[in-house]
Amino acid sequence: MCEEEALLISRIILIGYSIHAKVFLCLFFVYLLRYLPKDLFLLLAV
Repeated sequence: MCEEEALLISRIILIGYSIHAKVFLCLFFVYLLRYLPKDLFLLLAV
């Protein structure tokens, strides 16, 4: 595998990971805001 291919693949993986991370964070915050029980807030406060 040449160096350009490795660079391209690593860039694609990095972009894909960043998009996946943003989507996951958005879903996680929506889940927290909508479904978080009150006692979990107490656990986070400790």
